[in-house]
Amino acid sequence: MKTLVSLTALAVVLVLAPAALAQSDWTANATTGVVRPGSAPHTWIGPSISFAGASTGQIVTRYNVTNTFGSASSSVMPWTTLRASIDDNSVAGNVRVRLVEVKHCQNQEVTLCVLGSSDLPGTQCPVCTFATPVDFSNYEYFVEVIMNRTANVPLTVTGLNLY
Repeated sequence: MKTLVSLTALAVVLVLAPAALAQSDWTANATTGVVRPGSAPHTWIGPSISFAGASTGQIVTRYNVTNTFGSASSSVMPWTTLRASIDDNSVAGNVRVRLVEVKHCQNQEVTLCVLGSSDLPGTQCPVCTFATPVDFSNYEYFVEVIMNRTANVPLTVTGLNLY
């Protein structure tokens, strides 16, 4: 009887393990990106990136998207949504975020999803959805964040999430 209970428990774990893996989102806080050379002066505050002082111009940051399943489990992710955490309460600033796919061994980018800031007070979490599967066996992926500011107004990006 104990053997039957143990085998049943093991079977339940083996059945539920793939389902648990399927919930593996990709996340990045804004401090983990690579800022393009020549971008406007910027600063890291906690998990966020923002313009330094009264600087204006453009900051371009890229975030490498990685396979959160590990290729031993799956190379195709069930993700369909990109979300960003943005503070932008002025028309003097804006943020554009895009998910980009690059075919292995080629230099051709395809934008899968684009979202932008809203000029509303407080932190906003805009989302965009996409239908193309995220397939690490054939493509690389990155998220690009472009921040533009024409005056000294608050403009911050804190986090990114694929789910």
